[in-house]
Amino acid sequence: MEIPWIQYENIENVKKELGEANLAVGGTGPRVRTVVACKGTVCPSGRLDTQALAREIHERFYEGYYDVVLPNKFKIGVGGCPNKCIKPDLNDFCIVGHKMANDDRKEELKIFLGGTGGKQVKRGEELNGLYTKEEAMDILEKSILYYKENGNPKERFGDMIIRIGLDEVSKNLIG
Repeated sequence: MEIPWIQYENIENVKKELGEANLAVGGTGPRVRTVVACKGTVCPSGRLDTQALAREIHERFYEGYYDVVLPNKFKIGVGGCPNKCIKPDLNDFCIVGHKMANDDRKEELKIFLGGTGGKQVKRGEELNGLYTKEEAMDILEKSILYYKENGNPKERFGDMIIRIGLDEVSKNLIG
């Protein structure tokens, strides 16, 4: 939710009042942004509990990395199935449910890197392989840290991947 027309001199008071109401203030700028996720297993096509995963990503990376300054914004999308209804692969990092998890088969996820929406739409590049949730979370963390170390100021994650090369970036994330 956005609250428009707050005067600059009132920002701290508004943040304090929101905190007293148990509401968190969002973030803009060059950092990990809030996670976007589809409805997941509520959908008949859903193969992943996207809401639980998004909550975990939010706590670990949005809240946990809130003060980490990156070269530019870093957006994360979570899709519950290959239909990608919310276009999660138009985010810097994307996790998509691939196969339904059950008792005899591990949960399998696909990862896409370097997508962007907006004026210059670019779908993320698929990272080879299928991953567990734990592996995907580790790759996400490595992606953020790699971007912090190797991205140029104001350069988006996808542009960094193009500059360095997907193969080289992938080696550092899954190697």
